[in-house]
Amino acid sequence: MSQTTLLPRSEIPIEETWNLESIFPTVKAWEKGLNEAQALIPGIAVFQGKLSEGPEILLKAFDAVENLYRKALNVMVYGMLSSSVDTTDQAAVARAGQGRSIFVKATAAAAFMEPELLAIGFKTLHQWMDEEPRLAVYAHYFDSLERGQKHVRSKEIEEVLAMAGEP
Repeated sequence: MSQTTLLPRSEIPIEETWNLESIFPTVKAWEKGLNEAQALIPGIAVFQGKLSEGPEILLKAFDAVENLYRKALNVMVYGMLSSSVDTTDQAAVARAGQGRSIFVKATAAAAFMEPELLAIGFKTLHQWMDEEPRLAVYAHYFDSLERGQKHVRSKEIEEVLAMAGEP
């Protein structure tokens, strides 16, 4: 009977491994991405309480949140994939934790959006899509939010729920 063991990553052909460099070329670049995502979080708060001011501000808010989420997700995925390669690599495990943390903070920062969208009302949101064609890409999102609106809580509760991912 033969015994099988997992090979160390260094012995696995490169074409059979994740290409982390396609996300960030180096750990230093990942650190820069982490800092960039962290710096974007306070900018989301400027939209809180203002989404009802019109389609232009709503579009700016969506753009800002999408940019933050994209950066935070890249940071998180890089960290998680690098730690999955070798769970004994404490630096990689720390990056995975930092990546998860930054994404949780990003979602908590944007927790006010769905309650505010519900307060605006779907009739108004659909009217704004007519006025501002760039909002049309959110039509499915608005429809989905309308179907699930009974599950959306206040901004404070949504923020607590988002932060629950932190531990």
